[in-house]
Amino acid sequence: MTYQVFTKLYESLVQPILLYGASIWGLTEHRLINNVQNRASKIFLGVTKLTSNTAVQGDLGWLSCHAKQRLEVLRFFYKLENSDNSRTFYKIHLWSKRKRRSWNFNVIKLFRNMSVEHLMQPGISKELFFKVIKSKLRILDEQLWFTKLWNDNSNVNGNKLRLYRRYKKDLQPEHYVTNAMPRHLR
Repeated sequence: MTYQVFTKLYESLVQPILLYGASIWGLTEHRLINNVQNRASKIFLGVTKLTSNTAVQGDLGWLSCHAKQRLEVLRFFYKLENSDNSRTFYKIHLWSKRKRRSWNFNVIKLFRNMSVEHLMQPGISKELFFKVIKSKLRILDEQLWFTKLWNDNSNVNGNKLRLYRRYKKDLQPEHYVTNAMPRHLR
């Protein structure tokens, strides 16, 4: 099975189940969802379950589940912001934005943390909104991955990815993964 086919199958069959309702609960990271993606990635690559999740994510070049959850949250927020003003849920949305411990407040905080608060204005085009959000999430996810790659806090001699990080510099799929090869040769 090729990388493109596996990615399409995962994004079509598994990911929608994992992220069902993520627009509501997707602001926090959930370990079990990450475990499913990590296990599917390791099965595709044909590596053992003891292989570093950071290395597997780096070789496949996939976004983390947390970044995908955030995308779902921001997609729902965009839908709320650009809905009809006479709808009841829009009025509740406006009321909830003023409450300090609400979902809306946390989403606005997410916009600020991502430095994209200019996209919260109603009337901004959907294409521009998602283009900027996806690229920003990709950049933040790559920075987080790079931080994990260079994390040597608990090891005197460095983590087990010392050699890997010499050659891997970006979160893009590796050539051996994208080429059609049997799993035992990857």
